[in-house]
Amino acid sequence: MRHAIIMGIWLALTAAGAWAAAEQDLAARWDFDEGKGEILHDTSGNGNDGEIHGASWVKCGRGYALRFDGTKDYVNCGKGPALDIRGPITLEAWVYPGVARKRDAGIVGKQFSSFLLADDHGNCYWYLGEGANHCVASLPRAAWSHLAATFDGRNLRLFLNGRLVNSRASKFENIPVGGHFFIGCVVGDPAAADPAYSQTSYFNGILDDVRVYRRALSEDVVAAHYRAVGGRTEVPIAEFAALDTGRKDQVGAFGLRVADAGAIQIDCGPESYVVESSFSYPGERIGHNRLSRKPASDDAAWKPAVKATESGTAEVQARGRHYALTRRISARDGRIEVADTLINLTDAPVAILVEHAITAREVFCAPVVCAIPENPTMLLPLGASRLGVVIEDTLGRLQVEGMAFSNQAAFGAKHFALDAKKSYTFRWALYPLDRQADYFAFVNRIREDWKTNFTLEGPCEFLDARDEPVNDPEKLRAYLGRKNLRVVSMGPWLDYWTGQHVTRPEAKTLLEQGKEVFRKVAPEVKVVGQIETDWVAIHPEQVPGFDRLPFHQGGATGQATLSPEQARIIEDAKLPWADSLKRSPQGALKLELFTSRDKPGTAIYVYPRIGNYQQRFLMEEVKFLIDDCGLDGFYIDEFSQARCYSYERWDGHTVDIDPETGSIERKYTDCGLVFGEGGRELADYALSQGKIVVANWPSAQAETQPLPIMRFMELPLSGFHPENLKDGEKPPLLTGLCRGHLASPICFGVSSSGGARGFYKGIITLLRNGILYYYADSPLPESGEGAGEYGPINHMFPITPVRLFEGGVEGKERTITCVSGTYAWKGAKAPTVLLFDAVGRLKEHSIKAQKTDSGWSVAIRLMDWQEIAVMEQ
Repeated sequence: MRHAIIMGIWLALTAAGAWAAAEQDLAARWDFDEGKGEILHDTSGNGNDGEIHGASWVKCGRGYALRFDGTKDYVNCGKGPALDIRGPITLEAWVYPGVARKRDAGIVGKQFSSFLLADDHGNCYWYLGEGANHCVASLPRAAWSHLAATFDGRNLRLFLNGRLVNSRASKFENIPVGGHFFIGCVVGDPAAADPAYSQTSYFNGILDDVRVYRRALSEDVVAAHYRAVGGRTEVPIAEFAALDTGRKDQVGAFGLRVADAGAIQIDCGPESYVVESSFSYPGERIGHNRLSRKPASDDAAWKPAVKATESGTAEVQARGRHYALTRRISARDGRIEVADTLINLTDAPVAILVEHAITAREVFCAPVVCAIPENPTMLLPLGASRLGVVIEDTLGRLQVEGMAFSNQAAFGAKHFALDAKKSYTFRWALYPLDRQADYFAFVNRIREDWKTNFTLEGPCEFLDARDEPVNDPEKLRAYLGRKNLRVVSMGPWLDYWTGQHVTRPEAKTLLEQGKEVFRKVAPEVKVVGQIETDWVAIHPEQVPGFDRLPFHQGGATGQATLSPEQARIIEDAKLPWADSLKRSPQGALKLELFTSRDKPGTAIYVYPRIGNYQQRFLMEEVKFLIDDCGLDGFYIDEFSQARCYSYERWDGHTVDIDPETGSIERKYTDCGLVFGEGGRELADYALSQGKIVVANWPSAQAETQPLPIMRFMELPLSGFHPENLKDGEKPPLLTGLCRGHLASPICFGVSSSGGARGFYKGIITLLRNGILYYYADSPLPESGEGAGEYGPINHMFPITPVRLFEGGVEGKERTITCVSGTYAWKGAKAPTVLLFDAVGRLKEHSIKAQKTDSGWSVAIRLMDWQEIAVMEQ
């Protein structure tokens, strides 16, 4: 490490004593200053030297650190007695994360069931004892952060850059025994009862100066450790060289050049971004064909040929032993569209690792790397410009992996194959932007190009026709007087959950009765029925031997993986879903076990695709709700199917690839890939009749992306705990909420405790991220402790988004904001401005609209990140 000590007199006087005491409880410290070799030495004297596996040394300032590639790199520090900690503990590390999409990638620690710091989709999790016992905080991408996690026997605390960012009471008073201590990964236990504990996941980025203490360090000491180093900026720089071949075109505000060897260069004023691509091919050792600055392919037959046509367009063709590539590049409307068509030339399937690397001369400044199927984007800022990246085809989105590191970023697909003689076209686009463009400006450009700014209806809530207030018209009238509902998803579910034991005739009667109550009390409310994409109820009379299957024994809803003998019971039953069953890599089936309305229920895990029974079954459910029950549309759960896989057949593209040989290790089905057309078919049936569709989970498929479906994210704040925010504290940009930025920006629930104040801190967190709200939380008391009202929620909809921004959403019908500013209004009449306090109650204000040549200007002044203003007609 060897960093300069930036510590003033005050810090030395106040922290020295506590620091010295902390060092007495030091169990291990790895300062990473070797700079070479395969051993990471423990400088505490406790003998916890680590064996380095794959991680590479990098120079950082005057010291060194280790770079981890996210696929196989780690350090094994053993399980010596000094690391066998069962009581209070502190973990510290300097962390520079790259990849945002990794799932629970181990940073330092042992296991979820012992203790572990992990990186998960842009958040840092501090686990102790089990996965549900954790603290979480947003972890900046491509920047150095000092992490510290403590446990004092009662509470978990998580610190970022010397500041406490989250805390919670621990379910455990002691730490369960763990195995080896790892840096850069968490190693799964194949025998673990919980499938989540069986997964091995590797960190991508740089790590430095890891410490373990046998005590919970105080906030002052943690802050002193952070300030002793100060804000770190040093990172290794990738070599940059501008292109010196190929024609350069000036296309509007940016320059475009395609090198003779196939690389692309985008010039934005004085700054340049060079894009190089790599496509693997199988062999005794994996090989790579490249589109690069200079010829650099392993296959001698691969010779890219560039054909430049009109200004701003080009075509690159190359042919190897296994496949041919045609790349078409077109710059128009302020963006560069790239289409890569790969054709398998052989008579057998071929695996292809696809990677695109973007290199700049300078280090990217606070890049935003979403790189998830629902938001397959990266924004790479430099001093005077930015470059946005978005993947547009379905397969590319579902497989997207992305990273930003120092002055280089990369994205691609690591599970792609082409069947014999088949082809596929990846589509992606680059957005050169000026220095004023932030992440939301980039997102808004994509929303315009993708045509996803359709009208969102709401507020929406889930109710059941059998329960209050629906079964009591007077109570319903009073209920709607407090909650201005315009969409109701009404139960019972069809063939699942609350409708597990409801026959179709019974469901029809209940849904018609519920619809009739709303027609009389509030005819403006649209009522939709409820169906489930990938779970379907099964009953004893359908399955001989049902009593030998797992069953729900109380408590929370759970899932059970069937043994081969139990799976045979399902298979022998000859259910019509035989062609739709989701199977694990081992071929196992899965049941969901629950109790609903005091009755146990069982559902089997399935997936739809065009032509199979579950797709036909879902369409029959949609027709029943709309045609037979006369409802206004349908709600469908788990509508995306991204990150869901089944291993009984191959979809023609999805594989695991041997990193050594580049050959196919295993073929399987990406349920999201095969559901794209099926999902569109279901939605089109309703939309074509003027009905509405509400769905759980944003789109991950190009087929359904532009459809006007109200898609929400379910409880994405459940790990964030917005109630822990201080009054007026600005919430972070959360990767989980970025999922909704390219579709309907709606969240279902905020999972916040603390009464109305905690609830509205959750709403403020949504608005900070440009997200709106659907009801899914406990009712707010009208009086007494925790009381509040739903004022701003009642004025969120309808809205046709025009612009998402840091603090709210601007729409044609209204603008919702929690930050002060001057807002434009294009209506003929001056807008009405409503101001709500920190618990949702309307308050007086003196905000006035001023007439302008183009409409109206409204200077809104409020308590930022505490109050909410709505500007509406």
